[in-house]
Amino acid sequence: MRLLIDRPIHTEEYDDTVITGVPFQESLEDDILTSLEQTRQQHKRSILLLHCTLDVGLSSDGFGDEWQKQYMPVSSAVLSGLGYDFVLAGHFHSNAYERSLGKGHKFVYPGSPVSLTKKERGPRSVYLLNTESLKGEFVQLPTFYYDELNVVISPGLEAEGVTRIQRWAGLHRGHNFEVRITLSGFTDMREPDLRRKVAEAANGIPVEYQVLGIENIQQYSVYQRFKQLLENDQTIEDKTEIDLMVLKVISRLAERGDLDL
Repeated sequence: MRLLIDRPIHTEEYDDTVITGVPFQESLEDDILTSLEQTRQQHKRSILLLHCTLDVGLSSDGFGDEWQKQYMPVSSAVLSGLGYDFVLAGHFHSNAYERSLGKGHKFVYPGSPVSLTKKERGPRSVYLLNTESLKGEFVQLPTFYYDELNVVISPGLEAEGVTRIQRWAGLHRGHNFEVRITLSGFTDMREPDLRRKVAEAANGIPVEYQVLGIENIQQYSVYQRFKQLLENDQTIEDKTEIDLMVLKVISRLAERGDLDL
């Protein structure tokens, strides 16, 4: 193993492949970009190692706390112009991520090889790159990870929620994990029956049960009046979605004691 610490850039040559690293920098200045481009032009195969924030403004979903610090921001357009075959980057740990830079070139965040926080969800992986064929792939690791599933059910569709839980639990079977399932929404099933089906589907995975029986809401006169108006209104298309929204609001008001029967 070699540390790439020479400034402004550090290169290591292996046959006809060169690996170029940029040590700690707050930003990629023009002189560094010029050096990177010149280095790439001298070699047939080229790999660039960076610790950076790609494309400020990119959706931060799934990138966790690292998004809060925009470390060495750089755009896909700038990296594409440098012409490196692969840009292998660090900074975001949450998910593996791959983006095309055009002409067969790629940018890769491999994610962390083991979950360090609960925001780093799902099975972990590394990115395996063949420097001869210049082909890379994500390889899943048997290391520890966190994950969670949120399922919202509604009356008459409980079976769909149970099936989703069963499939998700099956994907994690035999893995090294800490996962949980949160079940919310409304049901007209008997609570013991639904709990039993959910527990069987989860196959030992903890379930946070937040489901409310619809009969507890239907007793309120305000809901009964709303339901009558909703059923009589022929201009509303998605009545089920509106009904669920009102059920949620009424349940919250009831929990606070703001409703009378």
